[in-house]
Amino acid sequence: MNSAKAFMSRDYLELVWTKLVFQQRDCDMVLFRNPFRHFPVYADMSCSSDDFKPSRAPLDNPLNTGLYYMKSTNRTIEMMKYWRAARERFPGQHDQAVFVNIRHELVGKLHVKIEPLDTVYYGGFCEYHDDPEKVYTIHADCCVGVDSQGARSQGLCHGLEELHEPGTRGEAEGCFQVDIPD
Repeated sequence: MNSAKAFMSRDYLELVWTKLVFQQRDCDMVLFRNPFRHFPVYADMSCSSDDFKPSRAPLDNPLNTGLYYMKSTNRTIEMMKYWRAARERFPGQHDQAVFVNIRHELVGKLHVKIEPLDTVYYGGFCEYHDDPEKVYTIHADCCVGVDSQGARSQGLCHGLEELHEPGTRGEAEGCFQVDIPD
C-alpha cells in the first residue's frame, strides 16, 4: 500500500486488520513521553478510550484500539487468535468494532483482564485534557481521513509551540489549547 486509503474501504480494512499482526498502535498517534508509566500492571490488555470515566466498569468505557498494550501470555495469544477469527462473524467491520463486539466474550471465555487507559494520560481529540505535564499520548481519534487528522495534529503542535513560547498565555498559565479546525 503506497497511499492513504479511504476510511472503511476494502483496502483500509485490510490495513487495520494487518495492524493486529505487526503493530499495536495506529499511525495517527503522537507520543510525548514513555507511555508505559501508567499502564496497569495487572491487566492482560491496556486499551485507550474515547471517553474514560473511572466510575464505569472497565468494559463500559468506550474502548479504542488505536493504542493498546498486551502482555505476552498464553491468554493474550489466544485473545489475538480469537479477535482475528471473529472478523468472519462481523464482515466489513473495522478491527475496533469487532473488538468492541467481542470484549465481553474475551473476558468471559478467555479470562483476560482488559483495562481502559485514562484519557488524562492517553488523550485524543474525542477527549483531551489541557495539562501537558500529564499527557503521554494524543490520538487523532474522532477524525475521519488523513487530511482531518493532519489538520488537527497541526493544531495540537501549534498549541504546544505557544505553551513553550516565552511571554505567551500558555507559558504563564501552564496550559495549552488545541486549535482544532472543523
